[in-house]
Amino acid sequence: PLDASEQGIGMVYQHFKLVSSFTVAENMVLGLKGRDRTVSLGQVEEKVRELASRYGLDVEPTAHVWQLSVGEQQRVEILRQLFRGAQILILDEPTASLDAQTEQRVLTNLTTWGKDKVIFLITHRLSTIRNADQIAFLEDGRIVETGSHDELTRLENGRYRAFVETETVETSP
Repeated sequence: PLDASEQGIGMVYQHFKLVSSFTVAENMVLGLKGRDRTVSLGQVEEKVRELASRYGLDVEPTAHVWQLSVGEQQRVEILRQLFRGAQILILDEPTASLDAQTEQRVLTNLTTWGKDKVIFLITHRLSTIRNADQIAFLEDGRIVETGSHDELTRLENGRYRAFVETETVETSP
């Protein structure tokens, strides 16, 4: 993970990699090397507040992780990668623990974050991938279809299309 981070690759795990006894700000700099470690905790807290505000991921940088809800911890994981300036983001179920409103803010902001980045989303939620530029639909660990949402839903006997139809039926009132 440290080598990947140094290469500009950031990962938001489904199961968080936070130190619960540390504050949000302390978790931001955990594992950083070289000059990145020389910033003051006050500077880190200020940067976290700015990023949290800009991207609608409200988290108090001085809070200890153990005090946060699961959804807030997921926001911290996302903020950590934004803080570190990752150019390639791998997001494993990045909205699984978020409330619907925060999920929508995160998805809306992915467009902004992704302007100069590559973002891989790993998810089972249709709402999370519907607007992706490219979708790779997997079954049994193998890619069976690729394309945009519109392209894949037009496939007559497509596996993605069947997934969309099943999810639409399950979420209908």
